[in-house]
Amino acid sequence: MSGMTNTVTGPVSSDVLGGVLAHEHFVFGYPGYAGDISYDAFDRDALTAEMVEVAGRIKAQGISTIVDATANECGRDVELLKDLSIATGLNVICSTGYYYQGEGAPAYFMFRAGVGYNVEDEIYQMMKRELYEGVAKTGIKAGVIKLASSHGEITPYEQNFFRAAWRAKTPACVSLPTQQRAPA
Repeated sequence: MSGMTNTVTGPVSSDVLGGVLAHEHFVFGYPGYAGDISYDAFDRDALTAEMVEVAGRIKAQGISTIVDATANECGRDVELLKDLSIATGLNVICSTGYYYQGEGAPAYFMFRAGVGYNVEDEIYQMMKRELYEGVAKTGIKAGVIKLASSHGEITPYEQNFFRAAWRAKTPACVSLPTQQRAPA
């Protein structure tokens, strides 16, 4: 018997995933990207049309599943991904998790830790909820945990996310990109 995988349209048998692109981003925005949305620079309809066109080219190459590894603070929009999946028939698996310290959301969690919150536990609870109940109030469940580490180390900040993911004890895959140094 095969396993099941959470997609943005619901669980599917892993047997039907077919060709998979395991680390893609339909939409990505560094923390602060919401400033674009607030003054209407973000054209959702145009973006959706472009995503559908790109998905068609991807499917033409024999790919039927995409793992969207966009982290929580980097513009992840699970409802947009669901709309794309419904429009194209492409299986889309969304992620829970955060980006690495150098370009992620450390200010938020460092502030919370500084005023006494157990951020590892908060992160764990968030991951568990997104994997088993759904992202926010959408009911769309993540199927992958996205983690990232700095170049050559996992910082104490990043360790909170790695420990939280380990505690989630999920059959979901974990995506672990490491950051490379810029060429000299």
